[in-house]
Amino acid sequence: MSRVTTVECGNTQDIAPVWEAVKARLLGMRDGDFTSLWVNEDTCLIVLFIADLGWLVTGCEEGEKEYYSLIERSLGDDPVTAFDGGNMNNYPRFTFVSEQVLLKATKRYFLTGERDPGCEWVIEGDASYD
Repeated sequence: MSRVTTVECGNTQDIAPVWEAVKARLLGMRDGDFTSLWVNEDTCLIVLFIADLGWLVTGCEEGEKEYYSLIERSLGDDPVTAFDGGNMNNYPRFTFVSEQVLLKATKRYFLTGERDPGCEWVIEGDASYD
């Protein structure tokens, strides 16, 4: 049984989702789409897709007040600009991860509600130049 109870994308909400459906939704995201994986009303992982860059993944575990962002440091820290929910923001390139890193991190979160310790996470503020 997964820890994620609900997946939201736009006006669509899936209750008690299965991993294969979540994976398909993540890989089918279009430029600028957001998807949220909810454990409970205070605990979620938010995924933003930017076609030219990859996936920005940020969220928290149960009981945490801080959000953490998934990074892929090997992509470098050159500044990139992305439209993020109504704002143009500057990010280090490593903030937008590859499909492989996305799926590793989101599957672990889906199953456990926890960040994958085999992935690198930083406090959300450290994943932006703004």
